[in-house]
Amino acid sequence: MKLSVYLTESKNPHDGITIMIKNMLSYCKEIDFIGKAYLSIGENKQKMQDYYDSNFPFMKTKVKKLAYPQKVITHLSGFKVPLSVNKFMSGCDAQLYFHNFIPKNCTKGKKIVFIHDVTPIRDETMKNRKILKIFNYYNYYYKLFKNSTEKADLIFTVSNFSKEDIIKTYPVAKNKIKVVYPGVMIEKFEIRATDEEINKVKQKYDLPKKYILFVGQPRENKNLKRLLKAYSMLDNNLKGKFGLVYANTTEELNKLSKELNVENNVRLLKGIDEEDIVPVYQASSCVTLVSTNEGFGLPLVEGMASKVPVLASNVSCLPEIVGDAGVLVNPYSEEEIKTGLEKILTDSELRQKLIKLGEERAKFFTWENCAKNFEKYVEEFLSKND
Repeated sequence: MKLSVYLTESKNPHDGITIMIKNMLSYCKEIDFIGKAYLSIGENKQKMQDYYDSNFPFMKTKVKKLAYPQKVITHLSGFKVPLSVNKFMSGCDAQLYFHNFIPKNCTKGKKIVFIHDVTPIRDETMKNRKILKIFNYYNYYYKLFKNSTEKADLIFTVSNFSKEDIIKTYPVAKNKIKVVYPGVMIEKFEIRATDEEINKVKQKYDLPKKYILFVGQPRENKNLKRLLKAYSMLDNNLKGKFGLVYANTTEELNKLSKELNVENNVRLLKGIDEEDIVPVYQASSCVTLVSTNEGFGLPLVEGMASKVPVLASNVSCLPEIVGDAGVLVNPYSEEEIKTGLEKILTDSELRQKLIKLGEERAKFFTWENCAKNFEKYVEEFLSKND
C-alpha cells in the first residue's frame, strides 16, 4: 500500500496534528508514504525540504514551489489548489489529508481525510467572526467540512465524541468514519528527567519553581482567558507558591495578565523546544486543558504519562479521554476552574491518587495501537475498493 500524504500545513512542531503525523505514521509497517507539500513564494525550498526530511524521516517528501502566497490563494478560493498541485498529489493507492480538509478541486483517486473535530463551527464566538471582512467564519468552515465529508471515501477522527459530532452535522459521514485514538510515546515520558535537566529548562524559559502548565496553541477553544482569570482568583499564598505557564501566547493574553495583575506569576511563552517538552511537563504541578471543545486532548495524556495530575473540562471529548484520572470542571465557570486548581494543588492525597490513575490511563493511548488500527482500516478500505 502506498499513500500520498498532504503535508503543506505541517509546519508547526507543537501542533497536535503535526505530532500525530510524525508519530502515528512512523509506527506503520504495511504502508509506504510519500509526503507532498507546496510552498508559498516567500519560502525557501531547500530549507523547507530539510525541515520535512528531518521531521518526517520515515517518508520520502517532495516539495513544490508556487509563484504566489499559498495561504492567500487557498483561503480566498475556499481551499482550492492549483491544477499542478492536484497532479502532484496523485500516483498512489490513495491520497491522505490530515488537516481536516480536502481541496475542492482535488484530483481523481481515493481520498482519506482526518477530521479531528469541528471546533470552528461549534464555538458561538466564531459565528460573528469575519475573514477579510468578506467571508463569514462559520459558513466558511461549515462548507469546508461539508466538502471533506462528501469527497472523502474514508474518514478518520480521534474520539467517539468527535465521531458523533461529525455525523450529527454531516450525516453523509456515518458509514465511512472510523475512530483512532492518538497516543504518546510512553517510554519517552517514563524516563524521569534529572535535576540538572529540570533546572536547565527552568532557567531557559524562566519558569517558576512550581507551576500549572498549559501546552498547545492559544486558540479560542482552549479557553485560556478564563483559565487566566481563574488563576488570578486563587489565594495570594497559592499564586505565590504556584505560577502559571502557557507554552504559547497572544498579545491579548499578555495584556490580560497585566490587567489581572498576575504578570509576575505567569509565563506566557513563544513555544517550547521539542527536546525540552518532557522535563517541562515533569517539572509541573498540574497540567490543564479546560477547552470548550476538543477533538482529543493530547496534552492531558502527555501530562498523565509524565506522572502529573490533570485538570480538564467536563465537556466535549475530554471526559472520554481522562476517565476518572483527573479533576473535571465546567469550562464556562471561572469559579469552578479555580476550585479545581485548588483541589489539585492543596490535597496531597488526591494528587497521589490522580497520578497513579493517570499513569495507568495513559498506557491505553499509544502510537503503536493508533498505527495498528489505522493500518487495519486502510487495508480493509483499499481491499474493498480495488
